[in-house]
Amino acid sequence: MRPICYKGGWFESLKALHEKHAENGVSYASFYGRHKAGWSLKDALATPHHKREMRSFEVDGTKYPTLVELAKVAGITYLAAVKRCHRGWSDSEIFHGRQKPEKPAKVRVARGIPVVVAGVRYENIGQAHASIGPSFTLNAVKARLRYGWTYEQAFGLETKIDGRALPRERNRSPRSKQQYVAFGKTYRSVASLARAHATDQDLVYNRLRKGWTAERAVTEPATQTVEVNGHTYRSAMNAWKEIGETSFFVFNARKQAGHDLETCLGLKSFRDESQIVNGVSYPSLAEVAVAFGIKESVLESRVTRMSLEEAVTYNPSNGRYTLKRFKEDPVLAESFGYLYFIEITFPSGALHKVGITQRTVESRFAATPHFRTITVVTGPLCELFLIEQSIIKKFRANLFRGEDEFEGRTETFLLTRQEEKAILFEIEDKSASLKIRSR
Repeated sequence: MRPICYKGGWFESLKALHEKHAENGVSYASFYGRHKAGWSLKDALATPHHKREMRSFEVDGTKYPTLVELAKVAGITYLAAVKRCHRGWSDSEIFHGRQKPEKPAKVRVARGIPVVVAGVRYENIGQAHASIGPSFTLNAVKARLRYGWTYEQAFGLETKIDGRALPRERNRSPRSKQQYVAFGKTYRSVASLARAHATDQDLVYNRLRKGWTAERAVTEPATQTVEVNGHTYRSAMNAWKEIGETSFFVFNARKQAGHDLETCLGLKSFRDESQIVNGVSYPSLAEVAVAFGIKESVLESRVTRMSLEEAVTYNPSNGRYTLKRFKEDPVLAESFGYLYFIEITFPSGALHKVGITQRTVESRFAATPHFRTITVVTGPLCELFLIEQSIIKKFRANLFRGEDEFEGRTETFLLTRQEEKAILFEIEDKSASLKIRSR
């Protein structure tokens, strides 16, 4: 290291210079750091250290010289005290903490329909179940109500009497035997009636049970049998039940259009057969597809679940209906549609569904055989959409998605008969205000 000149003297190192000229309290480390930072030798050797003024704290008349002592007395960690101090809290807030402002109480909006159980009124059936607390689920309670149980019986507050276990009084009076009159002659049994007219006994018996007269039962020929792929079936309907690959709606539509049985059953494609659409004849299904600007594969797929007339006019929706979509497409918003309220029955129970469609309800649910139409409202699609959404919002507590697969599985409800009437009233009320026709 080069010699250092200071106040007329030469020093071989910074260490030697510090030992000779440093003021009291200036350590070699401080001098060396100052020199490296660009201080002059005079300032680095003579400037005294500035003592840090420690902040004191005062809480409730008691002074604490350090934050450590305050934290110890307050019963909090030093880290918590430091964070409170850095956040600008007062001494008292650091010591005692801040009181959180009370949040306003949430106003609970009741959903569903009020029910009265054992003289007590509840906002809805869910609240009644939570309050009474039976040993079975809410779905079990709703299932009982659908079968006509009272609320007290459904919640287990009253015993449901099983009518099957009640003793029955037998009618001891002798039964009068049924006699059958055909063409002026009286027969004492179905067997004798069938033998006299060379007719199958079981066929005659079933016809009489349906209310047919004896003369009609023995004279009207049986349904014509049909043969498909070497197998004989009692009727075309029986063949559809056994091997049909189309829906019942498509099966009937094709029969009425005059197609052969295999085509009606969906066992044979009719792409190469002549077709008639709206009174116009086309040599094949491919020609129909070209005439209406539809891909042949798409059209062939559609006719497996709808009639040909519907298939060529069907306008598939890309996703759910929304207000944004209606605003972007005024023609769609004003187009004719159906708002339906139906009940679908499964082996495990029944569900209700509310929805909108541009097809008839029978066509939309052709693949769902066991459904009951409660009401159907017709009108502009956008207005029907508003009614549908208001009902879903109001009865959201009753939404239930079943395990069974069917057309329109989403947005189904689990309802009691009372709740079914409430939704029906809601639909009729809103459709009346919009001057929409319901049936």
